[in-house]
Amino acid sequence: MACPHLTLRLRHLRRLLAAPPLSSLAAALSAKSYSPPLNPNSAPQPRQWHLPILPTRRLYSTTHVVLPTNLQDERFAALSDRIYDAVIETAAGSSEGTEAALDGLGSELTTPLVADVLHRLRYDEKLAFRFFVWASHQDGYEHEAATYNDVIDILSGTRYKARQFGVLCDVLDHMKRHRTRSVPVEDLLGILRAYTEKHLTHLRKLAKKRRVRMRTPPETDALNVLLDGFCKCGMVREAEAVFSRVKRKLLGNAETYSILFFGWCRARDPKRAMKVLEEMIEMKHNPENFTYNAAIDSFCSAGLISEARELFEFMRTEGSTISSPTAKTYSIMIVALAKDGKMEECFELISEMRKCGCMPDVICYAIEHFGYHPSRSRDEVLKLRPHKQMGECNCSRSWSSSEVLENVLESVLEFLTAARDRNAASLVCRSWYRAEAQTRQELFIGNCYAVSPRRAVERFGGVRAVVLKGKPRFADFSLVPYGWGAYVSPWVAALGPAYPRLERICLKRMTVSNDDLRLIAKSFPLFKELSLVCCDGFSTQGLATIAERCRHLRVLDLIEDCIDDEEDELVDWISKFPESNTSLESLVFDCVRVPFNFEALEALVARSPALCRLRMNHHVTVEQLRRLMAKAPQLTHLGTGAFRSEPGPGGALSVTELATSFAASRSLICLSGFRDVNPEYLPAIHPVCANLTSLNFSFANLTAEEITPIIRNCVRLRTFWVLDTVGDEGLRAVAETCSDLRELRVFPFDPTEDSEGSVSDVGLQAISEGCRKLESILYFCQRMTNAAVIAMSKNCPDLVTFRLCIMGRHRPDWITGEPMDDGFGAIVMNCKKLTRLSVSGLLTDKAFAYIGKYGKLIKTLSVAFAGNSDMSLQSVFEGCTRLQKLEANHDRL
Repeated sequence: MACPHLTLRLRHLRRLLAAPPLSSLAAALSAKSYSPPLNPNSAPQPRQWHLPILPTRRLYSTTHVVLPTNLQDERFAALSDRIYDAVIETAAGSSEGTEAALDGLGSELTTPLVADVLHRLRYDEKLAFRFFVWASHQDGYEHEAATYNDVIDILSGTRYKARQFGVLCDVLDHMKRHRTRSVPVEDLLGILRAYTEKHLTHLRKLAKKRRVRMRTPPETDALNVLLDGFCKCGMVREAEAVFSRVKRKLLGNAETYSILFFGWCRARDPKRAMKVLEEMIEMKHNPENFTYNAAIDSFCSAGLISEARELFEFMRTEGSTISSPTAKTYSIMIVALAKDGKMEECFELISEMRKCGCMPDVICYAIEHFGYHPSRSRDEVLKLRPHKQMGECNCSRSWSSSEVLENVLESVLEFLTAARDRNAASLVCRSWYRAEAQTRQELFIGNCYAVSPRRAVERFGGVRAVVLKGKPRFADFSLVPYGWGAYVSPWVAALGPAYPRLERICLKRMTVSNDDLRLIAKSFPLFKELSLVCCDGFSTQGLATIAERCRHLRVLDLIEDCIDDEEDELVDWISKFPESNTSLESLVFDCVRVPFNFEALEALVARSPALCRLRMNHHVTVEQLRRLMAKAPQLTHLGTGAFRSEPGPGGALSVTELATSFAASRSLICLSGFRDVNPEYLPAIHPVCANLTSLNFSFANLTAEEITPIIRNCVRLRTFWVLDTVGDEGLRAVAETCSDLRELRVFPFDPTEDSEGSVSDVGLQAISEGCRKLESILYFCQRMTNAAVIAMSKNCPDLVTFRLCIMGRHRPDWITGEPMDDGFGAIVMNCKKLTRLSVSGLLTDKAFAYIGKYGKLIKTLSVAFAGNSDMSLQSVFEGCTRLQKLEANHDRL
């Protein structure tokens, strides 16, 4: 806790000057005159005063104790008066007189008594300090932490700063040497900051601004800057001459010698550099290994390998602990020796490197593997190779330095997995461009027309996974005409011969035919994963080909696809999977509307022990669902199908029996499906609600009364999709229960503009108040207010995706009638991580001015029925520098 007098002290400390040592104050205290001399040089000769010996125990007080003078104990008060009177009566005399008067009292000192006397003398700082010193020498008494705090307050809070602040600094320094911490940290920071800022030079103020730690006198810093300027201009001799003239009066530090050392290294004069290094060591300055590494690197770059080796040997033999060779030092020498063709010495250094406990880096490993001399046997090389093999190489020849470095670069780039990082690496230079192209394993193309298939396969040679997108997002709303394009056929034809080891394909909004699926199954014998999202053009015949020929298939995900099948063309594609144990991990086909062979699916689930994701279509009843759950208790993601009953000969399945099956599936964390839900069976999922992190009711027409009992049990929910039939009451239940929610999507049950939605600004504001960790939201509604959107921006600042779809065209704030400009402006101003934004409602150019000014990270912007001039687009294009995708529909632009 900060001292209550800190503000007063800091105001006084602004006038502080350089303080004299403690002895000067002692002399001043013994002077006849009480007033301090105005001229520091006129102070009397010092006398020998000693600070009290502080106790060795640790003091931990953080508060200043000030005792009142009107003590209840009369005897204690009388003793305090006698001591105070003795000090005041001898104030005009010397300190010896005061000590004699106090000794004559014969009083027994205690901490409260000393604190009380100091409090009464707080305006007579010299007398207070005189009493403080006398008390410290009394037998049977030691100063407590609070006493030190009081005397520091007195010394730093008086009007005579030039003298008393010097004593204060000496006291603090003495306490520091004795490892005493009785002063609050806030007080010390305030005192020291005020003092140092007063006396900082311009150079040190600049260093402080740049957060450079300064430990040397200002004149030494100025000398170092001057010498560094000489050396950088190549005037090393002049720099050394200047230092020779002033080093008798001004001793240089380690940085001074390092500057001269670097200067001679850059001038390619190793003898003069070594002479400076030896002098540096004689002056008790220990060079750091960075100094040696930079010098060795300079020698190697200049072709002075022998001189670099001599410096390396000097570093090993004469260097200190902090300057012993590191892995970086060995790496510099090994690369230099390899380029010079001295492979034997390279291997000796690598062996010595391991003996010293330094782990060889990837460059050393690459030299071992690619740069060894033909005279060295392959067995000797294999002993030095790392455990992870770096591929086979031709051992009948030596590799050039450029080939070595390219292989090293490829080994390093393999650790870059993010597409953005790899794109940045490919722009460095041609060698990086080639190395990145050879090591990229996943190829992502956001627009299938952005690059030709031939160009892609020519550049990237080792691709194992391809992600390809075709039609724009508006195709999901039937706004793209039939036959628009995005055919995958040319891509599959190009990928087959180029990537025979391709394992994964993900297609989104592409037109895929059965012939394309047949070619995929034929071209890639190691194919493992196929994901088709919002695709069309294929049927169950193509799925049967994939299931039958892809023997290593692990993932088959069909998500929101449009499958063309006639009743007479249906194929039992489920039964085409291998009859032996499969490696299937994920099977999603909830978008396949046609019936399928349930017995084949049940057998497939039984022989797939690794299956963890299973999402089925609406032809699966709760009776069949229970049978599948019994076959696969390891499922983590389950799509329930219809979630209704079709009674057989034994009658309908009871809720208790279904609840028992869910209770046995303890691994479930994600539930979806519910395409034709019977609300009577919803209580059956209560046993797994506590473990759910994702719940999808986007196909279930449920009311707030039906969904609230389930939500109350989902305390760990992070992802929730639901229809707007849940209403504001249902969203309020979500806000009260799911405080860890990260993603929310509210879809419309009736997507027409004239429909009356059940959710509004009330539900959005409730979500913002209860789910403050929200990162992504998609919200369809008919009514919205600026106040609710502003509340969302303030309560959920971590939003990355904000998609608000007011379904009626040009609808304003339904309460005030104002445009929605302020609401969306608050979103881009307060949500600093926002990358995706969808706007709707009545918007003017003001909203887009906000987006252009504050939405610096936005990559995807969707605009529907908004804007009143071309200035809207101009503001967006000028401000959103990272914009990658702009979607506009029926706008007045």
